[in-house]
Amino acid sequence: YGLDLELQKLVIHGMLHLLGYDHIKKQDKDIMEQKESYYYDKLRRTQQGG
Repeated sequence: YGLDLELQKLVIHGMLHLLGYDHIKKQDKDIMEQKESYYYDKLRRTQQGG
């Protein structure tokens, strides 16, 4: 569970970087964290069958 969770978060984080998102400035960090949460929640719901 722990490793799976971390790998999923790492993949989402990396994909956002590839799409041009960054987290150097506070505003950009906030946006990136919102995107990470959104996609992580979507992934978890999909894995749970929802």
